[in-house]
Amino acid sequence: MSNTDDALVASLSAVVAALLEGRHGDANTLVATLRHASDGRLSRPVLPTTTIARVFVRDNFTCRYCGVRTVPPVVLRVLSVLYTDELPYDPHWKTAHPMYWKISSSVDHLEAGSSGGDWTDSDNLVTACYQCNQTKSNVSIEHLGWTADQSGVAGWDGLTGFYPALWELAGRPRPDVHRPWLRAFAAVSGETGAAP
Repeated sequence: MSNTDDALVASLSAVVAALLEGRHGDANTLVATLRHASDGRLSRPVLPTTTIARVFVRDNFTCRYCGVRTVPPVVLRVLSVLYTDELPYDPHWKTAHPMYWKISSSVDHLEAGSSGGDWTDSDNLVTACYQCNQTKSNVSIEHLGWTADQSGVAGWDGLTGFYPALWELAGRPRPDVHRPWLRAFAAVSGETGAAP
């Protein structure tokens, strides 16, 4: 039995104990941490947008594995609104422009949560291009022969400095998607003034 399996059994035992002791609120809280994705895997905690933005800024929006400069998907999506035919976006990425696969910023876990890594510890989070993130999956970088010591291009901001103006130019599409990111990048980069 793996450490992940042991942790699952321990969590289920705690839920059962809380239920049998009449601590239904505690049981509900515990069971919420066990939600699973539709493919049967345990779901990971959702990282706050600001945490992701901090990781991107810390890493100069550069993939820590291959060294490619990346651009956050939300910025790419605004460009796709402006250039629908030339830079298509597909929420399932089946017909999306290759830029989404090659240079899209993502956050990866140096040690996968499924292998015992901390899902939310910033020391375990790195910027990765989507291609490296998907290639690595939950395999250790040591197993792949990779390192995570790319320092990035100092001053590269993943085009986030232009993001507010691009969003305005595109007619402020999907404020529910973009406003949290606009605020996060503004807060992390230390800009003053209200986010759009």
